[in-house]
Amino acid sequence: MLSVSCVKSNQKNIMTSWVKSLNQVRYKRTKSKGSSSITPQTQRIITQLSVLSARKKQPKMLKLSKEDLIKHQTIQTAWNTYQDILQNERQTMLKLQYNKMDEAMTILKDISPKLYNQANIDESGKVFPMEMRVPTDYPPRKLWYYDYKK
Repeated sequence: MLSVSCVKSNQKNIMTSWVKSLNQVRYKRTKSKGSSSITPQTQRIITQLSVLSARKKQPKMLKLSKEDLIKHQTIQTAWNTYQDILQNERQTMLKLQYNKMDEAMTILKDISPKLYNQANIDESGKVFPMEMRVPTDYPPRKLWYYDYKK
């Protein structure tokens, strides 16, 4: 049977060893693990420069077998080709739309120069066109047109 004093001394030893380990963890490290001659100030400057100079964080390279790498590259090139096709389709659609708008404006200029000038008024200061009615789910202001005639 253990005596009370023995148990208390064991508890005290355990507590002091725990406190010592905590204190050792909290101390600031002044020496590097290796035998390098870089001072902490120089290391701090190097760390800051490396953080500032890192523009993009590059993802880690996948460690693939040759077969998987070939599959990955094939899928990647197919996806890039598909994206190029979509972008080219969008560009051609936009070019067609622009050409149609340009053609319509030249026709308008030939037919009515007054309307052409009104259509080309500079609206650089305008933030939102007040002519547009905001689409809502509310009923219209005038519910019924009583004087409607066909």
